[in-house]
Amino acid sequence: MSVFNTMLIKAAESCNIFKNRVLGNRIQNYGPAWFDNNCVQMKKQTRRHLRVFRKTTHPNEITEVKNKYLGYRTIYRNYLKAKRTLYTSKLSNDMTNVRNSRDFYKAISYFNPKKAYSQSSEYVNPSQFKTYFSNSFKCKGIKNEFNTLEDKEDLFLDREFDFVELNVAIKKLATCKAPGPDSIINEMLG
Repeated sequence: MSVFNTMLIKAAESCNIFKNRVLGNRIQNYGPAWFDNNCVQMKKQTRRHLRVFRKTTHPNEITEVKNKYLGYRTIYRNYLKAKRTLYTSKLSNDMTNVRNSRDFYKAISYFNPKKAYSQSSEYVNPSQFKTYFSNSFKCKGIKNEFNTLEDKEDLFLDREFDFVELNVAIKKLATCKAPGPDSIINEMLG
């Protein structure tokens, strides 16, 4: 590594811009910004007590282990509420004392997340949908053959299907598949 690169890395580390990370010891932060190591440790403790509660089989120990788990869960939930409240009050305080635009947008990003999905409540009826897209994709110079299909008749396709065809189609159905909305599995038909 060159001297220049070493100097850049040291300068970046001193300003907390660059951090050396080893692949095995990655910092994983999937939760909100206020969710710190104490929250992670309390979550692990609560889950550990839940696993102990689920594994307990002796009737005399169940109530004791259950109460212990419920106590840890209550403490964990209260701690999370306190951390969230403290973080939002800190953000509100930061928003009132903002000095530049970067700090403002950093503080407001918590209240207006980037991944918010907007749901449109406007209803579009099928005729509006059809006219909009038919006008959008109208091609001049290409003959529309779909209108002429209604006039054509095919005796083979229009005839009633018989019991033999139905049995052949049922035997071709795949087994071990999830049932449809009617809750009938393919094995029941065959």
